Amino acid sequence: MNNIIMFDGPYAETMSLLEKVRHYILYEERYDRQRVGEKSAHIINSEVMDIIARLSHVLSWLIAQKAVRAGEITIEESLEPKWQLSSAIVYLNTDYESDESIPERLRRFMVQSRNLFERVERLERQLLSSIQR
Repeated sequence: MNNIIMFDGPYAETMSLLEKVRHYILYEERYDRQRVGEKSAHIINSEVMDIIARLSHVLSWLIAQKAVRAGEITIEESLEPKWQLSSAIVYLNTDYESDESIPERLRRFMVQSRNLFERVERLERQLLSSIQR
């Protein structure tokens, strides 16, 4: 039961954040890019892609853990490199999180997605170490 809670919270958080980022991309990003200089517009594009990559990797890992709980795959299969967050190529750069030329809402998404990725990656490490014992 404890494992369910451990994974369901981050899953719900990931889905909620994905929905907010989707809304931002559809309705706000374009206008934000038009209001800033060329360099900041490039940073916005890049950071949006990084956020999506982080959230996609987290969601993939959490879905693999749900598949384990459902008996669809083994825990060992879920820990193969293709599912591991630690083997994902994801940028956790914090350089622009305090850059005021970047819209505040996007900066919040940058911080939230990075924090979420790091928390779920810690869950993965805990799971890996408990299995390797």
